[in-house]
Amino acid sequence: MGSDKEEKVQEKKDDGYEVLKVFGLKLKVKDPKIADLLTTDVKEDVATFRSKLGASETEESEDADKQHVLPPEEIDSPERFQEEINLLGRRLEFDVGLREIWRSSTGIAVVLKPVFSRLGFESAKEEVDRLAKKLAQIKNEKAGLFITRDAIACDIIKAAIRSTNLYHIMRVVSYENLYELLQLKESGYLKHRQVVTLMVPLSNVDVGELLNIIKAVATPTTLEEYLLRKKS
Repeated sequence: MGSDKEEKVQEKKDDGYEVLKVFGLKLKVKDPKIADLLTTDVKEDVATFRSKLGASETEESEDADKQHVLPPEEIDSPERFQEEINLLGRRLEFDVGLREIWRSSTGIAVVLKPVFSRLGFESAKEEVDRLAKKLAQIKNEKAGLFITRDAIACDIIKAAIRSTNLYHIMRVVSYENLYELLQLKESGYLKHRQVVTLMVPLSNVDVGELLNIIKAVATPTTLEEYLLRKKS
C-alpha cells in the first residue's frame, strides 16, 4: 500500500496538470511544460512582448485593435476567413507574424489549421494527421488548433481528433466561438493567459462547451429577462 504522497503523484500523472480553475471546473493539461508556462508568473507583459517584434509588426498589432472583426455570418470566402482569423489573433494579443502560427507572450505557439469548407470524416482524419506532422517539426511548446467555419464542421474534426487519439496535442474551435472568446476578453472577463489556456489541449473539455459555461456566468441577462424576473 503506497503512501498518500505516492497516490497524489499518481493522480497527477493520470489526470494531468491543473492550469486553471474556472466556475467549479478544474482544467488540466497533459504536458508538464505547458502547465508550467500557464501557471507561473509571466516574465514579460504583452507590451514588452510586442516591443521585441519588428516595428512594422507592432504597428500592425496596434492597427488591428482599431479594426472591426466580422461576425461569422459575414464571412463569405476562404480568403476573408483567413484575414479575419489573423485579425482575431492580433486582437487576442498574439503575434501572428508567422503564417498560421500564433505566438503568445506565455511562450506557447498555437499552430493553426483554418478549415473553411466542411470535410468528410476521412478527409478530416487526413487533416488531423497533417497538423500532427506540422506540430512535430516545431521545437518550442506548442498546441494545434483547427478553426472551422461552423459548428458542424467543428464536430466532424473533433471526432477525427478523438479517433486518432491526438486530443492531447490539438483542439478545434468554430469561428463563432473564437469570435465570442474575443468579445469576452475585450469585455474584461478574460485575460490573454486565460485565452491561451482555453486553446491548449485540455483534458476532457471542449472549447465551445467551456465557453457556454463562461458566458452563462459572465454575460449579463437581457432587459427582457430582467423585466420578466422582476414581475415574478
